[in-house]
Amino acid sequence: MIAKLARIAEALDCPVTDFFEVEANAMNETAALLASWHAISDADARREVLSYVRAVAGGASPAARQDAAL
Repeated sequence: MIAKLARIAEALDCPVTDFFEVEANAMNETAALLASWHAISDADARREVLSYVRAVAGGASPAARQDAAL
């Protein structure tokens, strides 16, 4: 179990302890995000989503977020 969490944490670029220090609502949102991600079968669509999420996480402006999604 710890090895799986370590791989997930590495993929998300966060420490494993983040999985244990999250409030219930944030955990539910994370689970929903991962389920949605898994449902995207098109590789190009996944890259677009990832680009958008990275733009939002980096504090990009709304215009830059839209450009990242294109």
